[in-house]
Amino acid sequence: MTTCSEEPFTRQPHAAEIHRDGARPAVLDRRRIRVSDRANPLRGEHPVPSHRHCKFSIREANPDDFSLLGELTVEVYASLPGMPSVSEQPDYYGVLRDVARRAQAPATRVFTAVNDSGELLGTINFFADMRQYGSDEVTRSISNAAGIRYLAVKPERRGSGIGRSLTAYCIGLAHELGKSMVVLHTTKAMPTAWAMYERMGFQRCAEIDFRQGSLEVFGFRLDLGGKPFAVAPATRDAASAVQ
Repeated sequence: MTTCSEEPFTRQPHAAEIHRDGARPAVLDRRRIRVSDRANPLRGEHPVPSHRHCKFSIREANPDDFSLLGELTVEVYASLPGMPSVSEQPDYYGVLRDVARRAQAPATRVFTAVNDSGELLGTINFFADMRQYGSDEVTRSISNAAGIRYLAVKPERRGSGIGRSLTAYCIGLAHELGKSMVVLHTTKAMPTAWAMYERMGFQRCAEIDFRQGSLEVFGFRLDLGGKPFAVAPATRDAASAVQ
């Protein structure tokens, strides 16, 4: 069982996070992101108790979820002050809405948080191969990394640890796959997500910043150990989406 909670702690690493030289990864945060020794985030449903009595599980999204998750993501992003509107960037919002297409891409998985009543509370995309990340060429050139995009949480369920748990779930999966880092992007229109990523240990990575039209998009990385971070030189301007 993969468990995450919002209680203060000192992080206990998964067995897969202890590297061959015996070194342990740095603490991500003072809050709990624990992956038990028996966890296998590669498959199955994983109950995640969080604070404020909002119990939910994280599982891979299925075709019956795709339409609702697409509309949820579009609603969340379009409502953020400073984000382009649907009419300004219809292609981008088309990508957000088309969860089925995203889920079918190679090395790509869409996860969702679901409560005991079956309500879909949030979603996230995980990329095991950065060539599928879909951002600029610089980001796609990163080797031995996993990517996170399209994090969205139902507005009325924010503050329940859902976004953080979805992100932590993907970090655990990256560890399981032996990745050396996790990469993501966000914008100044998403200050809550930006602050959460920093609390979880993500650091700014200006090498992968780009612009989406007039919108500045900022890169972040979380080093998991192993090979040093490196990107190939390329133009940092993209017509594709943030997050």
